[in-house]
Amino acid sequence: MAIYSPSYVAKSSIRKIPIIGLIGDKLNNIWIDRFAKGGGGVTAQIINRMKTGGNIIAIFPEGTTSNGTAIVKFRTGAFVPAAPIVPLICKYRCTLGFDPIFCSLSTKWHILNSLAQPAHRMSVQFLPVQYPNEAEKNDPKLYALNCKQMMVTASGLTDTNEEYSDKLEWEKSVGYMNKELAAQQHKDQELLLQGQVPQNRV
Repeated sequence: MAIYSPSYVAKSSIRKIPIIGLIGDKLNNIWIDRFAKGGGGVTAQIINRMKTGGNIIAIFPEGTTSNGTAIVKFRTGAFVPAAPIVPLICKYRCTLGFDPIFCSLSTKWHILNSLAQPAHRMSVQFLPVQYPNEAEKNDPKLYALNCKQMMVTASGLTDTNEEYSDKLEWEKSVGYMNKELAAQQHKDQELLLQGQVPQNRV
């Protein structure tokens, strides 16, 4: 990733993490609210950044992490600008049984577990640059689907339509309450008490 020195599209809660949030600001990240309707205007922010000649933008189209056995459903907002894409496939190798990507822990315990590992290994596979054809320029969903299929083939992973909302359900099933979700549910409850209707969310 250092080759391109990109800005990242990342969830706003990361900005509150000491040091990491500061690094994100220095990289000129685009911070989004994952629970806001329409992804918090991420598409508009990406288009505006491209118009102003900002850095290359790194996007995680799945919008979440998984256990590394499949590529989950892509969100299409990042494909609306119909810009060329350099697909990357990142894979982590666990050490001492701790997976730094697919875990449901608080920030504190995640950092402590990460620091307790003797090493962290990640492989990055660069795929050919994708230039959208006319059909893909007019259909972001098609562009996203075609990019995803290419990455599924290159990685050897399974293709699935499961998404972030499914991960939230899984976390609930194992007794973990996502802090972002808990905070949003609290806000929604306050709106209901005030007689207002919360926005549709993930």
